[in-house]
Amino acid sequence: MLTLDLTNAPRWHDLAPGVRVQLRPLTTALMVVTRSDPVVESLPEEASDEERAVAFAKALA
Repeated sequence: MLTLDLTNAPRWHDLAPGVRVQLRPLTTALMVVTRSDPVVESLPEEASDEERAVAFAKALA
């Protein structure tokens, strides 16, 4: 059975040996703000998925 952990507490994630980052879950509010970022909104229709992902990641950072 699938169990979801819906806590908002930060968690540690191991990216590579010796590299750990602490991240908080992405919230709906953060997604709304990111989608309304001027750079994300100004992407052309023909932008690739990669271009969209980079713009979205920069807006989140």
